[in-house]
Order: sequence, then structure tokens, then C-alpha cells
Amino acid sequence: MILRPPRSTQSGSSAASDVYKRQGYVGLGYFRPGKQKLIAVAKDADGPFVKPDIVTAVSGLYPIARPLYWYTNGQPRGEVSSLLDFVLSDEGQSIVDKAGFAPIRKGQAL
Repeated sequence: MILRPPRSTQSGSSAASDVYKRQGYVGLGYFRPGKQKLIAVAKDADGPFVKPDIVTAVSGLYPIARPLYWYTNGQPRGEVSSLLDFVLSDEGQSIVDKAGFAPIRKGQAL
């Protein structure tokens, strides 16, 4: 996501004014309303410009959204398997959703 950093405590300095010219990328779950600003982006200048949210990120409409991959060394076993089972469970996905991240829909996990 594109964002604008919060105001610097060094107001009036050139470093503080440069802050407003910068943009960054952060995952949806890390966005903090009131401290950062989301802006719409497009693949090219002709648009369409799309604002980021769970729906546009998961659907692929937001052009710089990307999935999160978890890799295991072979077939998951033991605690690793238990963790993955929990993350993919209804309870685990509820936590993901409440934290502001995009939940995994059934059939997405391999």
C-alpha cells in the first residue's frame, strides 16, 4: 500500500518537509488510520486508480497487492503442521481478519 508517514516532530526542518514527499509500502494489517494515508494507484497513467482494501487486494484489483507464502521443508509435521492447521482454521482466520489482514479463502491454501 502507498502511504504518507506521520508528521515529524522536527517541524520546520528540511528533513520534516522531505517526509511529505515520500511514499512507502505496508501490508494492510499494518496500516494505521490517522497516522498514514492510503492512496489509489494504477498500473499505468490511464488507470483505473484503485484504493487498497481487503476486497481489492484479494481480488487482484489493487495492482501492487501480493500474496503471502509460507514454505516448509517437505510435508509439514508436528508443531509446524499444527501451526498451519490453526492458521487455516476458522479460529485462526478470524484472528487474521480482526487484525486487518486479508484472510485465506477456502481453496486458496495448498
